[in-house]
Amino acid sequence: KLSSLVGPTGTVIAFEPDPDTFALLSRNIEVNKLDNVICVPKAVGSSTHNVAMKRNWWNTANTHVVQGDGDFTIGCTSLDEYLGDSNTVDFILIDAEGYETPILQGMVNTIKKNPNLRILTEYGLSDQSFFQEASKYFSFTLLDHGDNSGRMILKRKLKL
Repeated sequence: KLSSLVGPTGTVIAFEPDPDTFALLSRNIEVNKLDNVICVPKAVGSSTHNVAMKRNWWNTANTHVVQGDGDFTIGCTSLDEYLGDSNTVDFILIDAEGYETPILQGMVNTIKKNPNLRILTEYGLSDQSFFQEASKYFSFTLLDHGDNSGRMILKRKLKL
């Protein structure tokens, strides 16, 4: 869906750390001939390092970063490091199962360089560090929320 929204001159960069899900995503991109999608087999966080990940065998969409031992280890990059200075970014979708705060911490330069940036993210109501970090750069529009989580749009503040 995002591929058609950015059109032939835009690019979608999809980060997927789970090797099994990455294989499915790569195959889907190939089968659907999505030439404007780049698939990256990494996690995204605050810096370049390795992270341990725990796989939920009943719901692979819930694979998440853990401290200590996980089911596998994967490379992690920040968006600032991956994108460098050359890219304009209009939209970011974050669904990181509780790892949203490190992602925001690793994209400060990307945020500052892109005044029209919008982010759609899921969040957990218990993650106060995420709200503190996000409020430095963004105003919030809540889309929906339940007892413990929800989705919101983040719109960059005019002055940082």
